[in-house]
Amino acid sequence: AQATPRRRILLVEDNADASATLADILAAEGHDVVCAGDGRAGLARALAERWDVIVCDIGLPELDGLELMQALRARQEGARPYAIALTGYGQPDDEARGFAA
Repeated sequence: AQATPRRRILLVEDNADASATLADILAAEGHDVVCAGDGRAGLARALAERWDVIVCDIGLPELDGLELMQALRARQEGARPYAIALTGYGQPDDEARGFAA
């Protein structure tokens, strides 16, 4: 079996239990994981460091995950991290808004 490359992952999730669980799973797979508990903190961390992957909840307070990714994409230069939306929203419009962000 081929080993999965180690990735630097920013996890933005306001539910502390969900964040800790997902961070533990990703860390057990050998990844470096840093967590942010809201959209503003997540955007600040995303801009301050280089990430391979950003896993971002959509339903965040104040600055939601779509706004976070739009702001990041507008300010970021060079290689961009792979973005994964983490959400319970499942309507077609939600999916389209996620891809657009």
